[in-house]
Amino acid sequence: NVITQSCSGEFRQAEGLFDVSMDVDDYKEIIRKKTAVMIANCCAAAGIASEAGENIISCLENFGLALGMAFQIRDDVADWNRGEKELGKPVIHDLRQGIVTLPLLFVLRLSKKKDTIRDIIISKNISEKQLSFIQHEIITTNSLGLAIKTASEYIERAHQHLGSLPETAGRQALEQLLSITFESSPDN
Repeated sequence: NVITQSCSGEFRQAEGLFDVSMDVDDYKEIIRKKTAVMIANCCAAAGIASEAGENIISCLENFGLALGMAFQIRDDVADWNRGEKELGKPVIHDLRQGIVTLPLLFVLRLSKKKDTIRDIIISKNISEKQLSFIQHEIITTNSLGLAIKTASEYIERAHQHLGSLPETAGRQALEQLLSITFESSPDN
């Protein structure tokens, strides 16, 4: 089931390359399937392996789902605001491949130049100058900030699910994971 959903998310993402008609719900469904479900199932598996009750396993699964959503959104944000050396891949790599991510969806909604951005994306042949133009629009419309806010909402959900778990070393480790991974990030 996990592999099926992950593959389904990857296939949906591939079908949506350069698709400017995609909406935020489509994007969230893709990242839920391709990233978050895997993390959710790993978290649930830890509960099962420790012979936890159903409520705890459910909390762990929901924590993992929220964590996975936040992680993927933050990764998509980093594609727009980090250097190539930091990322270990070319900057704006996703759009170069045609992958429509949350910051791009926000700019397509918010920019006064959204028609120009749409035309550039649809052309599938995006120059460095055009990438810089789109990046500038993403920054000036606060599309990165909105994407980070969305990730933060998922982080908050993850914290809420952790709050339903008993005080244990495992819970503390998961809280520390959230803190290290997200809250200390320079783009908060």
